Amino acid sequence: VTVNQALNESKLSPSQIKGIGFDATCSLVALDKDDNPVSVSLTGNKEQNIIMWMDHRAIEQANRINNTKNEVLKYVGGVISPENEIPKLLWIKENLKECWQNTYQFFDLTDFITYKATGNSVRSTCCLACKWNFQSHNPKPS
Repeated sequence: VTVNQALNESKLSPSQIKGIGFDATCSLVALDKDDNPVSVSLTGNKEQNIIMWMDHRAIEQANRINNTKNEVLKYVGGVISPENEIPKLLWIKENLKECWQNTYQFFDLTDFITYKATGNSVRSTCCLACKWNFQSHNPKPS
């Protein structure tokens, strides 16, 4: 359903709409500097520019991160999942060098949907903290 279709069916005035919310799983989206998809697949298919949350290709990378016992891990239950963005990024860096070099923006899927809807590339605090391991209270973790 499009926004216009939803408005028409609801009989609401656009001025009555206060906001639109988006939510999605921990999936990683890759775009180049012109907002074109960058393949995250070994096939190079540019239509495959999302690593879905359930894709566990980054298990080895997650294990290596977990073995560091870094303090940041205490904010994610002591271990990072291969479903999180950091292990996925490390996997791309190590296995898809062309993707790593050609990607201008990586998004969590929720933030990508917001970007597509608004043109604004802001990131949500929830995604940053829960999926990217960003610590706003400690911008330079050990």
